[in-house]
Amino acid sequence: MKKKYSKKKIILTSVLILVLLLTGALVWGGNYLVSFAIGRDTGTVDVAPESTLSEEAVQDIVDNWEKQKTQADAWMEQSEVETVRIQSADGLSLSGETVVTDAASHCWVIAVH
Repeated sequence: MKKKYSKKKIILTSVLILVLLLTGALVWGGNYLVSFAIGRDTGTVDVAPESTLSEEAVQDIVDNWEKQKTQADAWMEQSEVETVRIQSADGLSLSGETVVTDAASHCWVIAVH
């Protein structure tokens, strides 16, 4: 005796297979795109262009970074730095730093990283 499958079971099974196939395609596609965007020079995808900078230009960039770091370190040394911690309403411990360079100034910058 042959089993008869109801129309409802066939539709439900078809929908389930379709959802599984779409989920698999989305996972595969998402992983491929992330690998393409982040791992540009790994695997078979190589979209990162070669640098066209001269050695002199590269050295200028390195020198400028070192100069900027030296200036930032000097600025921080002459500034008053205070660590501030507060407890949030949901119990998290939040911490940050206040950097005062001019005590008479009422200008503030809030930087979040």
